Amino acid sequence: MAKKALRLKQIQAGTLALLRPHTFIAVPPDPRIPAGAWKEAFAYAQRIHSALPFLIQIERASQKGAWGKSVSAEERVFLSEALHRDRMFLALLDWEMEKAGEVLARAKVPAIVLKGMDLARRFYPDRVFRPMSDIDLLVRARDFSKVVSRFESEGYQAVGRHYPGRFRIELCRDEGRPVVELHSFLLKGDDADSMKGIWKRAKEPENNPFPGTLVLGDEDHLFYLGAHAAVQHLIESPIWLNDIHFVLQNGEPDWDKLLKKIEQRRSHTAFWFLFTVLKAWGHTAPDDVIERLTAEVASGRRAALSVLAPQERLFPYAGRGWTWMLSGRFLLKDSALSAVRYAIERQLVTRPA
Repeated sequence: MAKKALRLKQIQAGTLALLRPHTFIAVPPDPRIPAGAWKEAFAYAQRIHSALPFLIQIERASQKGAWGKSVSAEERVFLSEALHRDRMFLALLDWEMEKAGEVLARAKVPAIVLKGMDLARRFYPDRVFRPMSDIDLLVRARDFSKVVSRFESEGYQAVGRHYPGRFRIELCRDEGRPVVELHSFLLKGDDADSMKGIWKRAKEPENNPFPGTLVLGDEDHLFYLGAHAAVQHLIESPIWLNDIHFVLQNGEPDWDKLLKKIEQRRSHTAFWFLFTVLKAWGHTAPDDVIERLTAEVASGRRAALSVLAPQERLFPYAGRGWTWMLSGRFLLKDSALSAVRYAIERQLVTRPA
């Protein structure tokens, strides 16, 4: 039993070591994953939505004649096939983004590119280190119905669940093809006034790979990524930590503006936790910013969240149990009342039909 526990611990630690952002620059050090355990490590990477960078790291090590030779011939074939499938899907996403851009151009509606499709090209050292499962686009609320109708008229169909009041919809041209997720708002709590400012601050990036589209302003971008990762998904993947790392590494946001937005949206706890976790993972907020956030979070709440912060607890090998999920849902909300409301809403939305 003790040997099995040690083996799983080594798989977990070794896999996470390959996903740290500083290892994306050069061939990473040997993760010391036990012999014959690479398929298990791959399955763990899949569970935390990080299969592609995990596979890329193994390929790079093999090409450089480094520790990649510790992967057996059988494992190498298995992992190479998985990498080929993921690369193909990435190519399909690019192609689908071009098609979506053409639909938007014909509809004469501006859009902001969100998450992976933007981050991978602008911030990561190589876009293959940022996996993604769909294409996220933001359009103005007044254009939302028009754009959805336009996509549907060009062969797209709504997939997944769509319910009254939901501000996003998934559209797909055919089964098995990548999904285009259209948003009219960024986060729960957005309204017409807040979105007006977001659109005003949006900008066209340098060397824009998708002509006619925009990206979020710097502070809006960082707040959205942080709130999406910490509040909506409880930082369930190292990828979201890497997103924040590379955004901070490649720019310097106006921290006063960001802190003001965090105060307005009552997100002190979530961002304190996110930046605290990042201190042990990669590039994070300046110490004085973390100190200002710390002052707004009760000591008991910080102590409880600190139990969830270590990497082995944040990304457990066997997955998160209900205790972790409930703790995270309630502790990361500044207001206990809003936490209760959010938990009820999530339960109603995710309950099987």
